[in-house]
Amino acid sequence: MKTMKWLGALAMMVCALSITSCGNDDGGSSNNGGNTNSNNNGGSNNVNDNGGGNTSGLFQGPQRVFGNHRIKKIKEYSSLDDQVADVFEFTYNTSGFVSEIKVYDNEVFVGSTRISYDNGLSAVSYDKNGNSKGRVEFPLGANGFVSYYQIIDDKGHNEYAKFTYNNDGQLQTLTWGEEGETTPSDDVWTLTYSDGDITKCTSGDGTTEYFYSTANQNPIDNVTGFMEFDKAMDIDMDDVWVLYLCGGMGKGTKHLPLTAITKDGNDTETITNEWILDNQNRPVKLISTSSHSLYGSTSARYYTIEW
Repeated sequence: MKTMKWLGALAMMVCALSITSCGNDDGGSSNNGGNTNSNNNGGSNNVNDNGGGNTSGLFQGPQRVFGNHRIKKIKEYSSLDDQVADVFEFTYNTSGFVSEIKVYDNEVFVGSTRISYDNGLSAVSYDKNGNSKGRVEFPLGANGFVSYYQIIDDKGHNEYAKFTYNNDGQLQTLTWGEEGETTPSDDVWTLTYSDGDITKCTSGDGTTEYFYSTANQNPIDNVTGFMEFDKAMDIDMDDVWVLYLCGGMGKGTKHLPLTAITKDGNDTETITNEWILDNQNRPVKLISTSSHSLYGSTSARYYTIEW
């Protein structure tokens, strides 16, 4: 799949993937990228949590997605030879919800995002000096997962993202758009499932199919709910991935994907995934290798996951 549209609000969520500068945050209500507006259709039954502010009664946090497993740190290496990584470090509040994500670019601290749970998810990003860079709110739907957000930039552009889910609480469609414009087909992503696993992802760019076993490998149970959409599944949603890791974007697949095949014109891209598990069958390392039939090129990167 080709790179999808990256919106400033989600870039702010991960703070430093694109190092978005969004101005000063005055009481958490505005940023240089414009006003962030959202409506919460999921109710507002709040309980107080000393570890991270008020928590929406609908939002169940990582427990719903990952069970008792909590990710402490993810390191991403851009090649198999890399010794220095980009790092996401997770802190949790007393309810077990993500309260802060610290981000390191090539293992150098560049900023953080702090998350609260008033009527949904709210994310405030900070630079390496602790200066607030802006706030984004992600309202919840009736199922307790993020349903929608919008952000109006300083030029009046009103961009939004919409999320829908299947009856099992798994992400089904992701739509990017701008108010007043017709949404192009390549900005609507649709996931198809069978028995708890994603079998294909379609958009205007084409279709990617997924396989969970090979001649030499039986399906691997996804005991933690961990997902890596971008390099492992060729679904380029880096920013949304962090939202998923907070427990806000649906549940994971039943098994860990081993192969993803995308056909784009005369080229076929094949991604193969090697998962290294610990003694609790949790993934602790992922090696994703991508090859293109048209260009004859091959590249690989890997992740380490600490629980």
